[in-house]
Amino acid sequence: HLPMVEANPAGWGGFAEVLGEALVRQNRVAEARNLIQPRLRDHSDWRFAWLRLASQHLEVPDVRRRWLELITPIVPADAKQERFALAEAWWSLHLAAPDTPGERIAAQILERLVAEPDAVAMHWFLHGVVTESAGRLDTAAQAYREVLKLNPGAQIARNNLAMLLIERDPEANGSEALELARAVVASNPNNANYRDTLAFVQARMGDLDEAIAQIQIAIDLEPQNPLWRERLAELLKQSGNDRNAFHTADVPTP
Repeated sequence: HLPMVEANPAGWGGFAEVLGEALVRQNRVAEARNLIQPRLRDHSDWRFAWLRLASQHLEVPDVRRRWLELITPIVPADAKQERFALAEAWWSLHLAAPDTPGERIAAQILERLVAEPDAVAMHWFLHGVVTESAGRLDTAAQAYREVLKLNPGAQIARNNLAMLLIERDPEANGSEALELARAVVASNPNNANYRDTLAFVQARMGDLDEAIAQIQIAIDLEPQNPLWRERLAELLKQSGNDRNAFHTADVPTP
């Protein structure tokens, strides 16, 4: 296939990604780089292939960083899907290696994307996640609100906003956080993580009995998850029931 790629590189990004992944799995990273790098300016398929390989298959953070540094100035400024994929790649680098500039560069890319009048919900959502991670909580809250304007069914954004609001100021934000958390649980009553969010909001508002009830439901939904028993023990201790808290934490996971 390589002669055909040389003759007409456009549209062969999928082939390059498959071959590149095979080379990376054989620890032939330099060969994968040499296959794709010369064609990065030819077509978006090659750039997407490069980004996916960097994000999903390069395990060494320094190598991944070099790949991302190489492609960042090549991605066209007006190619919004590519710019978003680039932001995702930098963010994934941050998650794998927090001491890299991944969070900062992802935030810079996303700030430009959400400044556009046609910014979509997924742009705003990742912007919220990244800015929340960076401690820019007002910006993150606004980003999650923009997600919900564009996609009212975005329950993860609603869940994140509830947690952010109640952590920032329970007294000022408690009612809104509680409304958000209840709506999230109503959308998916069998999601233990959503039950945990509601319990957290209720506990911060001083309603420990309701918080305990929600965590007990989470335990019923996911009895194998020790986190929910730890949460229950914490809530029981807060309620003054230290004896039951000790025994709850000591119960073996089924």
